[in-house]
Amino acid sequence: MSLEVEDVSTVNELRQLLLSRKILPTDDYLFIHKQRIMRDNCSLRWHGVGDGDFLYAFKGTVYHSG
Repeated sequence: MSLEVEDVSTVNELRQLLLSRKILPTDDYLFIHKQRIMRDNCSLRWHGVGDGDFLYAFKGTVYHSG
């Protein structure tokens, strides 16, 4: 599926958009771009996402120890 969002949007804003449009069911997700886990509070630009890039959503969460 193709989706257009601003590069200054955060990963969390993207998640909320997908949930509001019922593209993702309500659950915990992590997003992957170029084999790297994306941070919720960082923008797509910060992650280096460009036009035509693929983002992958996986059900689950990441826990940081320490």
